[in-house]
Amino acid sequence: MAARAESKGGRRRGRPKKTFSAIGAEFFKVFLPHLTSHHLMIPPDFVKMCHRIIKERVTLKDTNGKKWHVDVEKTAKGSVFLKNGWPSFVAHHCLTPGDFLLFHYDGNYSFIVKIFGTNGCKKEPPPTTHVKIEPEI
Repeated sequence: MAARAESKGGRRRGRPKKTFSAIGAEFFKVFLPHLTSHHLMIPPDFVKMCHRIIKERVTLKDTNGKKWHVDVEKTAKGSVFLKNGWPSFVAHHCLTPGDFLLFHYDGNYSFIVKIFGTNGCKKEPPPTTHVKIEPEI
C-alpha cells in the first residue's frame, strides 16, 4: 500500500478539502394559511446543511429591498421555525393559499424572498408607501 504524502505539520497534500458556502443556498415553501400564517418551518434538510446560518434572528428581504427581522425558534425535536416577524411579512405581501415562496440565502443571516402566485408568475411586492405632499398652486 502506498503511504499518504504529508507535508510539514501533518497536513495532507493533494486536493484541498471542499468547504461549503451557504451563500446562494435556497429552499422553497408553499403558503398554506392554516399551517404557515403564524410561523413557517424551515425544511429539516436545509437546517442540516446550513445550520451555521440559522441563528436566533434572520432578516427577510423582498425583491424591493424592504426588510423584516424575524425570530427563529428551534424546538426540542430539532425543528426550526420562523416566528415573530413572519406574520408581518405575510400580511404585507397579502399571501394567498398556494403562493410559492423561494428563499435565497445571501449572507449575514439574510434571505431574499421571491413570491410566485398560483398562476406561476412572480408576484411583485406592494410598493413601499411614501406620502408625497405636493405644494398647492
